[in-house]
Amino acid sequence: MRVNRPVDSDPRSYNICLLGAVYCLKLVGHSSNRDAIGAGVEIVTAAGSQFATVSTASSYLSASDKRVHFGLGTANTALRIEIRWPSGIRQTIKNLAADQVLQIDEPPMQEPSPKP
Repeated sequence: MRVNRPVDSDPRSYNICLLGAVYCLKLVGHSSNRDAIGAGVEIVTAAGSQFATVSTASSYLSASDKRVHFGLGTANTALRIEIRWPSGIRQTIKNLAADQVLQIDEPPMQEPSPKP
């Protein structure tokens, strides 16, 4: 993040700018825990990949935002977002436009097909 302001200006007039595209993902578990704590998220763009784990732990006696945040720089699309839910379910979302705040719900578990 960059803060732009003219020299000798009133601090209330600061212009806060994000540099590049971003995603903010809120995961909601259904088979897993509701807050999706422990879910792993991998995001792949043309520039490479990033990984984050859903957690509220940041330091002693505190909690953090449960959403996962990714900065994409100049990329304007995620080629793939893969979520590994604590229940073992894997979910993939492809070709998603950047600069979004999204809620992603865990899909239902598929029942194993009966053996003949």
